[in-house]
Amino acid sequence: MSAGSEFSVSAVSLKAQKKLASRFSTRKCARVVLDDLASGLLDRLHKLVSLCLNSRKDADKTVKNLIKVAVKAALLAKNEQFNDAELAIGRQLNARLRHLLMTLISFHRVDFTYDRQHLIGLLNEFRDLLDRLLGDHVTQKSHDRLADAFQCLTKPELLDELYGGATPGSRVHSEMQLLCRDADLFLEQRWSA
Repeated sequence: MSAGSEFSVSAVSLKAQKKLASRFSTRKCARVVLDDLASGLLDRLHKLVSLCLNSRKDADKTVKNLIKVAVKAALLAKNEQFNDAELAIGRQLNARLRHLLMTLISFHRVDFTYDRQHLIGLLNEFRDLLDRLLGDHVTQKSHDRLADAFQCLTKPELLDELYGGATPGSRVHSEMQLLCRDADLFLEQRWSA
C-alpha cells in the first residue's frame, strides 16, 4: 500500500479470498462457494470431457480453470465489486447461461437438432460476456484460464461425441442424461421464481 492510500479490511479480505480461490480449486473446495447443483454440473462436465476426449488431464485442467473463474466471479459478486455496467453484463450472462443450458438439454433430448456451429457460438458468447464481466477485477492469468477452458469446451470432437457419437446405452449417453437432469434442476431452482 502506498503512503496516501487508506487501509481497507474489505479490500484486503477480497484480495485474500481471491488468492485462496486460486489455491483451492478442487471440485470439493468449489462446494464452499458454489451451490450443490453448480458443483454437481461441474462434476458431470468433468466426467464427460474425460470420457469424450479420452483425457483425464484435459478434463482436470478444464474444470479446474472453470472453478477458479467461477469462484472468483462469485466472490466479486458477494463482495459487491461490480459497478452498474458490470451488473448489466451479469444479467446478460445469466440470460445466456439459461439459454445455453436449455440448448444443451434440447440438443440431447430431441433427435437431429444438434448444430455444432450454433452451440460453439453460444459457448463463445458466454465466454466473452464472462470475460467482460471479470474485466480488470482479475489478472490476465484468470482471463487466460477462462480462454483455455472454453477452448476445450468448444472442440468439435468433444461436441460431436456428446451429441452425435453417443449411442443410447453408452457411458457418454448415460452421463449426458445425468447432466441434463442436473441442468434441469439447476434451471428450475434458479429461474422458477
